[in-house]
Amino acid sequence: MVSLPCFKLFLLLTHHNPPPPKVYEARVHGADTCLLIVAILSDARLCALMQCCRHLDMEPLVEVATPGEMQRALAAGARVIGINNRNLKDFSVDPNTTNSVIASAGRGMPAGTIVCALSGINTRLDVQRYRTAGCKAVLVGEALMRARDPVAKIAHLRGLPSPQPGGPPGAVVADDDAAGALQLRQSKGRLPLLVKICGLKRASDAVAAAAAAHRAARARGGRTAGGARRRGRCRRGRGGRG
Repeated sequence: MVSLPCFKLFLLLTHHNPPPPKVYEARVHGADTCLLIVAILSDARLCALMQCCRHLDMEPLVEVATPGEMQRALAAGARVIGINNRNLKDFSVDPNTTNSVIASAGRGMPAGTIVCALSGINTRLDVQRYRTAGCKAVLVGEALMRARDPVAKIAHLRGLPSPQPGGPPGAVVADDDAAGALQLRQSKGRLPLLVKICGLKRASDAVAAAAAAHRAARARGGRTAGGARRRGRCRRGRGGRG
């Protein structure tokens, strides 16, 4: 068995699952976080799940897709918020969802809140656009599943050079998006956003991604993503039931 400490195990918690048993089960199996979808949770349920997660030293990723859901997440005290560009009703993707939901929060978003863009991220330019909008992380799945070389795709998304197979050291892998490849070359030497990696199907790709994360962590002189955990209580928001 290969140990991949840089990857997070996620448990999707819905209104059908009692909070304590499922959260404790996730923690026992090594989960570092839980995905809580605001659209299918009441305010009281959301708050209870967040409290349970934090009691177990897990900071949940709270998923929203509309300005109203963003307000509910903030009122509940969410610290890590994922904005899904994919409509879960018809599975269409609107890349502008993240920007509009962030803008709707205005000054109501506490300092230190980690906002993640979820779905529809295909190129380095997408990552940079979301970073400009205020995101500190992105979730990538389909783009990696469709990539000819997932390892090279991860390097491209992170703005890091990747050697051509059989090519000279320092050569940069050409990406399907020429503009993105240009940005990749220009960003050499900078440490960009961390990327949560989904859709890997081969053990060799997972090992390569894990190794890249550890190299980046050593270069920063810190730990891998998620290494520092925070405890806290879910606070009661205005008009909230939790």
